[in-house]
Amino acid sequence: MEMFGSEFPTEIPTDNSNFQPGGDQTLYFDEKGLLQQLDYVTVGPGAHYTFDHTNFKGIVVPTFRRVVLRSP
Repeated sequence: MEMFGSEFPTEIPTDNSNFQPGGDQTLYFDEKGLLQQLDYVTVGPGAHYTFDHTNFKGIVVPTFRRVVLRSP
């Protein structure tokens, strides 16, 4: 599976940027444009892995996720 990363600039407020000054988050999408992974730093580096994307009236969202600690 090929993944494409995208980073929010630090000047754009995100839900994770309040945990660490200048906190970045990186989103990874597959070739279909579906979110597969979200990396960020809170107390330590973490990653959300998303699965089981389901179509709800034309809007596709992941319905299952796992959160794990990443290596720094």
